[in-house]
Amino acid sequence: MTTNGSGNGSRIRTTKDGKPFDDHLVAYHNPFSPIAESFRHLRTNVQYAQLDKPLKTILVTSPNPQEGKSTIAANLAITFAQTEQRVLLIDADMRRPSVHSLFGLNRDPGLTDFLFGTATLEEVTTVGVLENLWVITAGTTPPNPAEILGSIKMKKFIETVRSVYDIVIFDSPPVLAVTDAVVLATAVDGALLVVSSDRTQVQALEKATETLKGIGRTAVGVVLNNFDIRKAYGGYYNSRYGNYGYGYYYSADGDRKKKKSAI
Repeated sequence: MTTNGSGNGSRIRTTKDGKPFDDHLVAYHNPFSPIAESFRHLRTNVQYAQLDKPLKTILVTSPNPQEGKSTIAANLAITFAQTEQRVLLIDADMRRPSVHSLFGLNRDPGLTDFLFGTATLEEVTTVGVLENLWVITAGTTPPNPAEILGSIKMKKFIETVRSVYDIVIFDSPPVLAVTDAVVLATAVDGALLVVSSDRTQVQALEKATETLKGIGRTAVGVVLNNFDIRKAYGGYYNSRYGNYGYGYYYSADGDRKKKKSAI
């Protein structure tokens, strides 16, 4: 495998199959690493977050920008695909999309192009990104993302893909920055919040969870990102990918519980 720099500051690693995957896709590049194992723990927690109604459509968001939600969404999608489930990862962040960069794909045609009727579902769905993993990029930037995500056509689209795939993961804009994530959250089974240990304020996390509760959507989990594992464990896990963590998550009834493992 070779590593190359990319124009947006991300790290691109060319796989043995020639796929230009970003170096942050640890679940693919280093599946036996402690971080990849923690993503599998996250996958398990998401799977059993709601026993009466298993989650099929999952929204991954954050309180504010640049807290790592897209990286978490992509790695979570990979770990679900590794269980031989049919997984669809959708970039619903039409304002600052990044899923296409993580997987080395074209941004358009994508979700907006399908919703506007300028491309078919087959044309916007990238097949064979990985085994059992399909991706729909954001597409052309629209002038009104919130209205598009809340449209009847978007709801019909969600019903269509949930009937075809076992797991559908949406990477959405931050909750507190714009209304897009809140609008989309009303149409999915559950929301996962990503927070950054060096960026997210407690007040922002509380406001984000309250915002979701206000529309009847309790966060099924909270992922702690940019967690310095060397400080927590004295350098035991001396990994070049040691910038992710999994801290507290919220159960369906809103009670805070502590996760025993960390990345």
